[in-house]
Amino acid sequence: MVAASKRFTIHRAPKVLTVCLKRFEDFSGRKINKVVKYSNCLDLRPYMSQTDGEPLFYSLYAVLVHSGNTCHSGHYFCYTKVRSNLLPRTRKRRAEEDRLSRQ
Repeated sequence: MVAASKRFTIHRAPKVLTVCLKRFEDFSGRKINKVVKYSNCLDLRPYMSQTDGEPLFYSLYAVLVHSGNTCHSGHYFCYTKVRSNLLPRTRKRRAEEDRLSRQ
């Protein structure tokens, strides 16, 4: 038996990059439980067809998570970054804004 590998490269960098990781086994539909670690920033340059040139940085915006044991059941939920000025103003936040405006 000969060891083989498969590699895909990206020809043109998109404005918004969406990465989907296959997390289910082929035929059983069972979830793959291997931990995947990632950072908040990705340099896409090493994955481009042409690897020379300036870095192509992408900033993590959201993560979609499946909760369940198989692809046939469970729930999806999403963690998304938002700017703090888009969040609802809580009493604590209003008090902090008032305190800062008086300084």
